[in-house]
Amino acid sequence: MRYIIAAWAGYAALLGLVVVSPAGGKTTVEEFSGEVVVVSDGDTIAVLRDGDKVELRLEGIDAPEEGQAFSDVARDGLAHAILGKVVRIRCGGRDLENRMTGRVYLGELDINLELVKAGLAWHYRPVSSEKALSEAEKAARKAKTGLWQQRLKPVPPWKFRELQEEPDEERSVEQEGYIG
Repeated sequence: MRYIIAAWAGYAALLGLVVVSPAGGKTTVEEFSGEVVVVSDGDTIAVLRDGDKVELRLEGIDAPEEGQAFSDVARDGLAHAILGKVVRIRCGGRDLENRMTGRVYLGELDINLELVKAGLAWHYRPVSSEKALSEAEKAARKAKTGLWQQRLKPVPPWKFRELQEEPDEERSVEQEGYIG
């Protein structure tokens, strides 16, 4: 039960919502700017903030995991767009791995949304109900953009992670036929 409560708090934080802590305090949304110094994967970066490197998980999206088809393309696409550039971050919480979560903007361009539009990430529906991200994913699927151009049905990263955690199961991700 404790895990479920922690998970819901993490999911709410991932969405940038105001979360009430067990002590009754509130987590507020904050904005800051910084240079992107690391692109770890298609949805995780590190930004210099006041001289400190801060890890950030892009909220509302989920990019292919290492070992999944299109993971390198997603990481490289994000790196090409923002690595070495100063971005604006709007964040309001932390995920279950204690990373800051937020939206990334290059000027007025919403990078999280652009990654979904380009077919480099899924709208992370298990934790986000944002209509713009949902519509962007539908449009990318219809246009067969990015990961949606693959012949095989792509497996959402959250399903891929779930299957990796089930080593006793004798099915593979490919056998799932899951399209999300």
